[in-house]
Amino acid sequence: TLESDQSAELLKLLSEHNNRVYAHCLGVSIYGSIICKKIGWDSMSTRLKVSLAAMFHDIGKKEIPTEIINKPRSSMTAEERALYETHPTRGKEILQSLKIFPPDIPEIVYHHHEDCLGQGYPQRLRRAHIHPLARLISVANIFCNYAIENPDSLGMGGIDAIRMMEIHHKSELDSEMFNALKSAFYEK
Repeated sequence: TLESDQSAELLKLLSEHNNRVYAHCLGVSIYGSIICKKIGWDSMSTRLKVSLAAMFHDIGKKEIPTEIINKPRSSMTAEERALYETHPTRGKEILQSLKIFPPDIPEIVYHHHEDCLGQGYPQRLRRAHIHPLARLISVANIFCNYAIENPDSLGMGGIDAIRMMEIHHKSELDSEMFNALKSAFYEK
């Protein structure tokens, strides 16, 4: 169908632009689905939205030069960081322009870097104003930022990634979503 052709083309563009970002999106989709299952969101519609939003959450990065994407954030200039932080907005615009996704997918993509303290970007929204599925994607995103090799992490095992999230991000994250992720590693 036309819809699947357009989404496949988007994924192809992302993988050709930066394969590491593409691998990250796959990881976020997998762990987002795990979180979704752990919190009991079993409807096919919700699971599809989580998978789609996770796969396309970084689609706005396809327009950011790879030299910036491949830099640790601590090495970025203020201008580079500002450009990098446009990717949720561009992602929302790209997905809205295609008109093939459920309407809340662009909003989830737009909110995936917001945090519960209101210190995220692009809008500095607090928990109550962040789309619930974006709060889920955010947890999976941060987990994959630690677990999968990237400019800011050498990659690590799941338990170590959870520990890093506990140390550096716990107050920013939706506790229900974070606890669901933790249960995937700590339950017997």
